[in-house]
Amino acid sequence: MKIAALLFTLTVWCADEPLGAQLYRKHCASCHDAGGARIPTQAALRARSGGSILRSLESGVMRTQGAALNRSERRAISTWLGRTQAVAMVAPNRCRDAASVPLTGEWTRWGGGAENMRFQPTPGLRAEDVPKLQLRWAFGVPDGTNVRSQPAVFGGRLIFGSQEGVVYSLDAKTGCSHWATEVGSQVRTGIVVDGGRVYLGDVGGMVYALDFETGKPLWQRRVDDHPAALITATPAVSSGRVYVGVASFEEALAVTPSYVCCTFRGSVAALDAASGQVIWKTYTVRDPARPGQPTKSGARTLGPSGAGVWASPTVDERTGIVYAVTGDNYSDPPTVTSDALLAFRASSGELLWSKQYTAGDAYNGGCPLPDRVNCPDSAGPDHDFGAPPQS
Repeated sequence: MKIAALLFTLTVWCADEPLGAQLYRKHCASCHDAGGARIPTQAALRARSGGSILRSLESGVMRTQGAALNRSERRAISTWLGRTQAVAMVAPNRCRDAASVPLTGEWTRWGGGAENMRFQPTPGLRAEDVPKLQLRWAFGVPDGTNVRSQPAVFGGRLIFGSQEGVVYSLDAKTGCSHWATEVGSQVRTGIVVDGGRVYLGDVGGMVYALDFETGKPLWQRRVDDHPAALITATPAVSSGRVYVGVASFEEALAVTPSYVCCTFRGSVAALDAASGQVIWKTYTVRDPARPGQPTKSGARTLGPSGAGVWASPTVDERTGIVYAVTGDNYSDPPTVTSDALLAFRASSGELLWSKQYTAGDAYNGGCPLPDRVNCPDSAGPDHDFGAPPQS
């Protein structure tokens, strides 16, 4: 009798449970309820809006998992999991006057210049002025819980990208919005302003050029067809070319025991700054992945893989060399170009030389899990280069 009552209770509970909750429990809970390295917990996801989660499932870092669901199922998960939001203006607090007042201390790209020296010759303030600084204005990013895009400051404007895939151009003196342009997904790269254009990348693996004055999209280009490719490295612009480093989130997909890891190869590409056409592209892992030996836990493998470029390339215009640093491999066998400094010929993309700093470093999202099924036998230590070289 007690068992029958319990089964009845469970049946009623399951029938009353929202579809989004059922889908979350089936497809998402195994990772997000526990959380972990690079995996937000359910509580963290609930701080985001439903629209943000839906975009992540459809064009962001969760698009591979989202592809297994139909549109209604993705919407059900995002509606149940995310908080409700009112539809916000794309560009809140619009500026009444399109003109901006130029400032001293402009900063037009990630490292201050193509050589990434991060030196500001005209900072606009002295060391003794720092204790006297006070808040002048604040801008609340609509529906955002973090901003990972370093702003560019140029021509009296401050330009940055948001978690929600919107690029904002604010008046640096007042904080009002000159324009806001929605791109495909979250922007983690810094912003580069060069030649009247704004350059950036997103976690959907796209590179964009926008008009500086209006925010109008001029071109967009996907430089890698791998479904997990993303761009966190700020583009480097020099002599009419845009140099882009490509990384991926495939490393995290290995948390699923059935996922055969891995096939992504990092790369550096040169694009024409005016049109976005790819001039050359060179992989940081030379050979395509092929079936390898099973892991000690018995998981099937593909490799070599990984060596993503997470940080901005550096251009030495005097020597015509582009430098980039790489992350770890995702699967065995480890390569000599992971965790390394690489030098490419700027004109052709030819790999001139490489210097590895941590050898034998293959690691993925399966390594922190108790069963470690998908963890490469090399097992880390997961030492990525996260900052660009200087020239």
